[in-house]
Amino acid sequence: MKIAIIGAGGIGGYIGGRLAEAGKEVALVARGQHLAAIQSNGLKIESPHGNAHVTDVIATDRVGDVGPVDLVVVTVKMPDLEKAAVGFSDLVQDNTRFITLQNGIDAKSVIGAHVNPERIAQGVIYLAAYISEPGTIMTPGGKYQMFVDGLGGDATMTSFFDAIGETVALDATPVDDGDKLVWSKFVAQASIAAVTSITRLPLGGVFASAEATHLLEQLLDEAIAVSVAAGIRLDEKQKETAMALYKAQPGAQSSSLLVDIQSGKPNEVEWLSRKVHSLGQELGVPTPAHSTAWAALAPYKDGPPTILP
Repeated sequence: MKIAIIGAGGIGGYIGGRLAEAGKEVALVARGQHLAAIQSNGLKIESPHGNAHVTDVIATDRVGDVGPVDLVVVTVKMPDLEKAAVGFSDLVQDNTRFITLQNGIDAKSVIGAHVNPERIAQGVIYLAAYISEPGTIMTPGGKYQMFVDGLGGDATMTSFFDAIGETVALDATPVDDGDKLVWSKFVAQASIAAVTSITRLPLGGVFASAEATHLLEQLLDEAIAVSVAAGIRLDEKQKETAMALYKAQPGAQSSSLLVDIQSGKPNEVEWLSRKVHSLGQELGVPTPAHSTAWAALAPYKDGPPTILP
């Protein structure tokens, strides 16, 4: 099974590294100094569950260099997804499938404009991982769990789940309802991203503050109300599940949105709180907390804000 990882940063690098460690044929699409380090010295993983150093991987910044593959795991962030997806047709052969692991609910529609949507399995991942230095992926621990649409027992997807089963510290569970899956993550991710980014607090700081915790609950309530209005049937205890999930994570862990804002990078706020805000307006659902979060964070969406003299 040949697997392409599109966006081999923290999340993608960890997945690709673990698959390569398990002996799978992996191609990593990355960029900059990180790519150069992988090309010269392989990819390293530093983890409480076992370190790894893999050198037998293809590493490139051009999707077209990879060639047709069996599986494409797409971990590039939403601001860069449209540009990346233009080249996805070069990866396709008869059995090729695509797995989305982006935040938000728009990845399938973006990719589906370039390849047959029936090839796309929506997925979510719960994993804290980042580039600690070029060529090295660091993870502090916590969950290593993916949930991915099995596409009704599709053979390529079954091979993917089997391959993940052979890896160290990485799990993948097939699900039947991809829309419900990504909406469940969206509700939680948009809300935790908003509260951490507005307060500039990690998870432990949010839950140490009664006021910040209350804001998180309000953000979750709004996102759930929007999902109901959109016709998505989430679990009855969606809010409680999301709260428990984030309380169980290391207190120092933050959201990727806050990390990107603090690093001065373009970020995904348009696909998180702005999406809740815009859907709320479209569906007639009040979203004052997410609308305020979008207004407060919008100046940072493309990197450092513009400041007039």
